[in-house]
Amino acid sequence: MTALLEDRTGTLWIASGGLYRRWPDGRTERYDGRWGLPAGPVALIEDAEGKVWIGGDDLYRLAPGPAPGRLGMERRYTSADGLRRGAAILFQTSDGRLWIASLAGLSQLLPGAGPGERPIIAYGPTDRLAVDSIQSLGDDREGNLWLGCTFGAMKIARNALISYDRTDGLGDTRVASILENHAREMFVITTGAAALGATPYLNRWDGRRFVAAPIQLPKPLTFTDGWNQIAIFDHAGEWWTGTTNGGLCRYPRIEGLAALAHRSPKACYTTGDGSAQDVSRVFEDSRGDIWASTDGGDTGLVRWDRASGVLRRYSVADGVPARRPDAQYRSPSAFREDRTGAVWIGSSHWLARYRQGRFTVFGESDGLRDLFVADLHVDHAGRLWIAGGLGGLYRVDDPAEERPRFRAYTTAQGLSGDRVLCVTEDRWGRIYACTGRGIDRLDLESPADPVRIRHYTIADGLAMGTPQEAFCDRNGTLWFGTSQGLSSLVPEADIQRLPPPVLVSGLQIQGVRQRLSELGETEMSGLRLAPGRNQVQIEFVGLGFASGENLRYQSKLEGADADWSAPTDQRSVNYASLAPGQYRFLVRALNSSGQSSAQPATVAFTVLAPVWRQWWFLSFCGAALAGAIYSLYRYQLAHALALERMRTRIATDLHDDIGSSLSQIAIMSEVANRSGAGSTAEIATLSRDLVDAMSEIVWAINPRHDHLSSLVHRMRRFAGDTLEACDIQMHFSAEGLDREIHAAADVRRQLFLIFKEAITNIARHSHARNVTVALEARSGMLNLSLQDDGRGFDTSRPSEGNGLASIRERAHKIGGRLLVESRRDQGTTISIAVSLAARVIAPR
Repeated sequence: MTALLEDRTGTLWIASGGLYRRWPDGRTERYDGRWGLPAGPVALIEDAEGKVWIGGDDLYRLAPGPAPGRLGMERRYTSADGLRRGAAILFQTSDGRLWIASLAGLSQLLPGAGPGERPIIAYGPTDRLAVDSIQSLGDDREGNLWLGCTFGAMKIARNALISYDRTDGLGDTRVASILENHAREMFVITTGAAALGATPYLNRWDGRRFVAAPIQLPKPLTFTDGWNQIAIFDHAGEWWTGTTNGGLCRYPRIEGLAALAHRSPKACYTTGDGSAQDVSRVFEDSRGDIWASTDGGDTGLVRWDRASGVLRRYSVADGVPARRPDAQYRSPSAFREDRTGAVWIGSSHWLARYRQGRFTVFGESDGLRDLFVADLHVDHAGRLWIAGGLGGLYRVDDPAEERPRFRAYTTAQGLSGDRVLCVTEDRWGRIYACTGRGIDRLDLESPADPVRIRHYTIADGLAMGTPQEAFCDRNGTLWFGTSQGLSSLVPEADIQRLPPPVLVSGLQIQGVRQRLSELGETEMSGLRLAPGRNQVQIEFVGLGFASGENLRYQSKLEGADADWSAPTDQRSVNYASLAPGQYRFLVRALNSSGQSSAQPATVAFTVLAPVWRQWWFLSFCGAALAGAIYSLYRYQLAHALALERMRTRIATDLHDDIGSSLSQIAIMSEVANRSGAGSTAEIATLSRDLVDAMSEIVWAINPRHDHLSSLVHRMRRFAGDTLEACDIQMHFSAEGLDREIHAAADVRRQLFLIFKEAITNIARHSHARNVTVALEARSGMLNLSLQDDGRGFDTSRPSEGNGLASIRERAHKIGGRLLVESRRDQGTTISIAVSLAARVIAPR
């Protein structure tokens, strides 16, 4: 069995060594060669009208619903109809076209073929189509035909551009102008690559292909080397064309292309007639007057008046701007007539309107910037469109205004390029602007803005080269001429399209490509990026099947972006250095209708923070910083309190020592004055004691003495002076104190006062003959020992004096450990150990 089909009536058609037909009630009939069918049919389909088509060595069409006992054969198509090597695969697209595939390639059945025309047209290598590898046919929701081949798939767009070249009958490939005659026949003028001196051709379109005829001007005339509006058929059927050396030539009405080569011009208007030798543009207005652009005169503008047959040359005095010698095109380059009968004329740097015998000129002050008028068009709504060269596309909504407003469309509004060379319109009012990058279609939903712009390029079938000619023929077909070929487009009304799906097609992390499905991904999650791997590049692609569809993309990175990005045609985004955190990348595709993807593609990932940015590390650092700040605060507070205590002690010492001594001096002085007796000895003694006390205070405060060597020196001197006066021998040792060891002022003072008190007690009360003093610094501790061989005392009994109590109090202030050992007649030993880093303890 090679094919199976159930038609709309429930009848089953079976191709298996013949054709079988089984009705719903179970009856079966077999059809073979006696019925005019091939012995082995291989393809069966039912079309939209209910007709069954049978493919085999030939193609057969049956009437819908034939009665039992009848096959209902309507038509048989053979090689004489254009069928090549049978019909192995049959398919009808949604627009009703029947497509046929065989070993010879792809063919299409053309409905309504006229007499003598082949109803089947074949496509082959010249159409960039594989000829022997088609395995299946199908269509998509946009109506595009898809071919399943042994090497992959091919798409034939439903309303794509079709390109033409010499194989289609064109005389040459460079399209200079497209025009129609009085009979609405469509012609294309082509020239060689080197236009000047090459043979130009007038190519007539017969509906299937072109018929070319050379344009042979009488010698020595040469055809113009311009483009766009270089020749016209006027309303009377006469042929007008420009030349480079013979002025404006007018031919009588021509019937058939063959006559063109044998006809001589009816008239040639040159310099003597008010024209010039070189004519590059020709245009006919509604009055039948012929306008021309020349290289003569100060403006290059002339008009042939049909009523009088006189050619008039316009000058600067008429209000026409003078030709600019620095301009690429010095003379007028485009003509068009609006609905009011006003003729618009464009050139380099200016645009003029001729109305009621007066010219009005518009330029840069009116908003026309970087202007070179390459083409003009008046649409169905009466709007004037200006292909402004490098200035983009301009629109005038009301050309009749005295000073109309010009609205510009450039790449900022969505055009593919700012260099616009020609413009035309289809029957739905959509504007087609040709740029250096292809064709842009503007769909105007309101008079204010184009809401959609669709782009056509060579990928959609546009001929190679720069589009420089656009024309809409009487059937609504659009023709676009380029510097290297010709393309046509049969526009259709827009159909409701589904939003384009979008997929993530590639992912790179730190330059390393990640594994994805070959078909792309709609959602990715769970990605964890190690610290330092924070460079992410994401690639994506949308699927749009309509011809001329130009998808754009918007993306957003949740966690970094607040809103969607501006639409762009870029299909990748790169994040160079992402901060640690959680992110979710979203991307959606937008088609030319403004529809966005129903569901964006997403990639969710987390950039891990380095150790020094982890929460526990930051918490630890915060706690450590808080501890350091608190410790610094405590240190500063302790330092401030220490300073305050020092000031208090100094004040106390000054009050107790100096103040009391001064009071005694004052009293003794008064007594001495009253009695006249000599208390001066006591006054002198007190004064010396006062000087010593002041010296000790100054010594304790002076920072130059903040080391133990100064303390040792002062101890030696005081002990020596005191004990020598009492005939007591002193042995003083200071081990390890030959280097500069720092000691705080409070510690030095209190330790010296302890030493002073102990030496004084020995000198007064011990009756000792020898005293040993040992001072050493070891392991951050300062150890002081005083030992005498005096009469000693009982340490268990309370002391009658204040000396020992004073020593204990001062030792407590500096946090020292005090030990007093004494026995009667065995001497006394006083030992104190204090830290070199000690601070004085405030008195309670």
